[in-house]
Amino acid sequence: MDAFDAVQSQLALVAELEANGELNGGQANSLTKKLEGALDRLLEGNPPTAANKLNAFINQVGDFIATGLISEEIGESMVATARWAIDNA
Repeated sequence: MDAFDAVQSQLALVAELEANGELNGGQANSLTKKLEGALDRLLEGNPPTAANKLNAFINQVGDFIATGLISEEIGESMVATARWAIDNA
């Protein structure tokens, strides 16, 4: 697995959270846009900007955990994966 694969796995998880009703369309779209932005920057060979997008994703996931939109277990896994992607980009 590389950073690109890790981000793609988060896109799939966000879609799953939306499909099962844990996130509404707007919440899922907000996370998706951040992840897609990170993928675009990785494809461009711009890891620092990808990291900025992933940090924004991490912050929003933290907000979703704090407000109870997603469970702490799932949210912490999402944050850990995004941090791994940053460290391995």
